[in-house]
Amino acid sequence: MFVFLVGFISLNIGFAFGAWWKGTMFDNRDWQILRWDSGIFAYRLVPKGALIVRGDKIMMACDLNTEVLPDTGIRYE
Repeated sequence: MFVFLVGFISLNIGFAFGAWWKGTMFDNRDWQILRWDSGIFAYRLVPKGALIVRGDKIMMACDLNTEVLPDTGIRYE
């Protein structure tokens, strides 16, 4: 019974810590909001304070450090 209780408590603590860590890492990314500009057929960076309205095509993006990738690269599938 004691082993079951210790395992259950460890599982809950691990789950709570993992959920907190995931949220922290997601929120600390440098997210950018991009809006579709049909004049140049591309997404443009939305400046801070700009109004985003219903029907806008927007995309969230963040910069990734490609210096840590292997020399052979990574195939996107």
